[in-house]
Amino acid sequence: MIDRRLVAVLFGTLLLATSCGSGDDTATSGGEPAPTSSAPGSGADPTQPTTTPTIPTTVSGDPLPALADSGVDEAGGLLAPTVEGTDILTGDVVTIAPTGRSMAVAFFAHWCPHCQREVAEITEWLETNDLPEGVDLIAVSTLEDSSRDNHPPADWLAGEGWSFPVIADTSDFSVATSYGVSAVPFWAFLDAEGRVLARVAGNLGPESLKLLLQDIG
Repeated sequence: MIDRRLVAVLFGTLLLATSCGSGDDTATSGGEPAPTSSAPGSGADPTQPTTTPTIPTTVSGDPLPALADSGVDEAGGLLAPTVEGTDILTGDVVTIAPTGRSMAVAFFAHWCPHCQREVAEITEWLETNDLPEGVDLIAVSTLEDSSRDNHPPADWLAGEGWSFPVIADTSDFSVATSYGVSAVPFWAFLDAEGRVLARVAGNLGPESLKLLLQDIG
């Protein structure tokens, strides 16, 4: 069982200083909701993922409520939406759904400096540390915008040495919306039945991520 007190502390300290809203590369105090109908900050429609999907990304199931600033997560215990898409790094079909294993789902935007730092730190840590037994990690590349840095996301993540599956969000950011993403980076931790144990907005870093992964393992 995940330690709710740990999540509350993390949420209260992280969201204020370590997350990107949809229209700014700087730190926000929650910012505007991350999922929007246009590319962040540009006013233009977001581009499609650079790697042509073998199958298009689809989302099914009831959406989760947005993560509130209070740190009290109304999504706790709810069944997370099912997501199916193509790994932008390998071309393999990837599914976020109940598998009998716990799962950490990470949402990153290629242009967000906090996401860039999170990916770099987590990737380096995972080079010498394994995920707990029975836990999977899947990323979602969201809020893609070809006019901003580190585009395309696949090249950015491959360059960082990210070795876990990455699903590209849809052009209307339906994956992020369905998971109640409030800012990026954003983490959702699911149990073996696909139910939400915790969600956190903001940089976790290796030590906090390690504790949360151990709790869900």
